[in-house]
Amino acid sequence: MQEIYRNKALLSRIEIFLNSLFEDKSKDKSHLGMDLWGVFIPGMLRLGRNWDFDRLKSFYDNHRKVREIAGVDLFYDAEMATGRQAIHDNVSLLTPNVLPELNKSIVDFSHEHLFPSTNDLVTRCDSFVFLTNVHFPTDFNLLLDCLRKIINICALLAKDHKLRAWREHESLWDKVRRCYNTLCKMRNSNSQK
Repeated sequence: MQEIYRNKALLSRIEIFLNSLFEDKSKDKSHLGMDLWGVFIPGMLRLGRNWDFDRLKSFYDNHRKVREIAGVDLFYDAEMATGRQAIHDNVSLLTPNVLPELNKSIVDFSHEHLFPSTNDLVTRCDSFVFLTNVHFPTDFNLLLDCLRKIINICALLAKDHKLRAWREHESLWDKVRRCYNTLCKMRNSNSQK
């Protein structure tokens, strides 16, 4: 917002855009009690944060930094409260349907400001959904993974050395898995046992 306010060319484009929104309203009632920048700031807050008008009014009247950004003089107008109806009438004109032109101007300014040496910004975005078997490691999951690997390695070593004690390693793995499931159910349970 600070960079937008400093750039006079962009600020004048925003003011022209906002003036075009107020052309339909009568001159005596248009942006009553608020200048164009003071309409722009709460409008961006409302659309960006998805606030209702009551929360927006409370924030606009009581938050010092927002009042500074909106250009309210904190020395003379410290106790001034903007009416909810004035905020509603002015900010309700800034709807998502009328903002593509304004958004384009701000995005172009941002690209010029952030990427001054780049002429064209070419981007590409693809999204794919993959089915994966990745789980967040918890203590139970790590313990289960360790036991699974220990049982597999012991079973392979027993087979190589022809030891008969590990011939039921699948049954042992089933027992470990059942204990793990019981622990998970106990952890997620709300009962007081």
